[in-house]
Amino acid sequence: MKIESEILKEIKEKSEEPVYDEVKDMVYTHASLSESMRLYPPVPLDSKEAVNKDVLPGGTVVKKGIRVTYFPYAMGRLEIYVVGIGLG
Repeated sequence: MKIESEILKEIKEKSEEPVYDEVKDMVYTHASLSESMRLYPPVPLDSKEAVNKDVLPGGTVVKKGIRVTYFPYAMGRLEIYVVGIGLG
């Protein structure tokens, strides 16, 4: 597996206790972790309360005090959020 071998190579090239400057350049490791978090987020849903009136990116007005809930688990599986699809 090319990706697995690239990740292992990236890890071996770093010091025993990598620092931020080393980790930020680990392209394959970052991509692998990001994809894992997209497919298996640590929380299936999250909720926030608007502290001020706001407008969501889609144009929906959210009044102060309204609770907005979103589902990272489901959103990570929507075609429009997958890299390269619907983003350009």
